[in-house]
Amino acid sequence: KAATIELKNALRKNPENAEARWLLGSLYSTAGDAASAEKELRRAQQLGWTADDVRPRLARALLDQGKLEEVLDMSISGLSASASAELLAVQALAVIAGGDQQAAINLLKRAEQSDPSNLEVQLATARVLLATGKSGAADERVSQVLARDPEVGAAWSLRGRIALSRNELDIAAEAFEKASELNSNSLNDSFNLALVHVQSGDIDGARA
Repeated sequence: KAATIELKNALRKNPENAEARWLLGSLYSTAGDAASAEKELRRAQQLGWTADDVRPRLARALLDQGKLEEVLDMSISGLSASASAELLAVQALAVIAGGDQQAAINLLKRAEQSDPSNLEVQLATARVLLATGKSGAADERVSQVLARDPEVGAAWSLRGRIALSRNELDIAAEAFEKASELNSNSLNDSFNLALVHVQSGDIDGARA
């Protein structure tokens, strides 16, 4: 919140500050305000901020709003290997949301060829594996991400979803609780944690 206030103050002084627009868009994205993120990231793009920074995050903001066609229309032309991989990973998630499993797998293969160690690519691969019923392989991917960086909130969220799909309620509760700590603005993590408590019969925990 403090960072958002500082950036808004900077933009009042200079509305053409491309870096401030990009940073503000990134903060909105982290906070789950995809519409505001899109607005600021598009403005940063118009003001000439680097495509490597803007395009993958803009794709994520569009995906979070269900604007799948706009995500798929985005090009990797001119992007670095890492940024290309992230954009392809977001496009794979857009494709799997539309039900085309094979196209999503093909996009992820291209993403891994661009940057095999990219965390966003690994998480997107895990999500697609889970969506195609391969929960064991999905959990292996998540474990690899958390071994590299245990503070990735999205990985804990995904671990919770995987555990929930297997009815492993203790593991799911622990994962969603960790995700809630790391993703302090994520209502989904708190909601899923409450659902796990309900399924476990812990009504007081769910109320909390």
